[in-house]
Amino acid sequence: MTKKKHPRHFENEAAREAYARAWLIYLGVDPAPERIQEIVPFVDDHEPRSPLAHIANHLIIQGKLPTRKAVNHEQEQRHQKQHAQRVKTLEKLAIDTATVEEARTWVATFVQEHGEGPLWSELGRHLGWASKDIPFGVRELARRGAIRYTPVRRSMRPGRSRWASRTGAGTGVDEAR
Repeated sequence: MTKKKHPRHFENEAAREAYARAWLIYLGVDPAPERIQEIVPFVDDHEPRSPLAHIANHLIIQGKLPTRKAVNHEQEQRHQKQHAQRVKTLEKLAIDTATVEEARTWVATFVQEHGEGPLWSELGRHLGWASKDIPFGVRELARRGAIRYTPVRRSMRPGRSRWASRTGAGTGVDEAR
């Protein structure tokens, strides 16, 4: 029994070449015969529409080969850039212990007065955050246990989620927002 190496199986080399040609056309890259031959070895390296395939597409558009090493390197570069941006945003928001407590208190008061939780934008406005920083700030407050929320509108409440201690995240539903 042989182990399946790649997510797709091509009947023959002509099918691989046809896929490489279609891939180049899809990306708006000239499907010159020599470019097709360069791409053929990589047609079954990544599942279509996956994050790694997206990076491979980006490399091909730039005229580079989407080798596994190149794709993994690009992915690592993107992760480092995202981390640096998160750190920069966190510094800009200045979420300290006082901000955490203010958010918890404000959300509790809002729920008591209105009978429902505030919108993310309302909390962000109260704390003086720019609209583009609000999602990051809300998630950080949840991660620190000041608030919790679900994907349901106006579900924000004060305090730590029951998932926060297990996952390290604030709610366990961050991706839903």
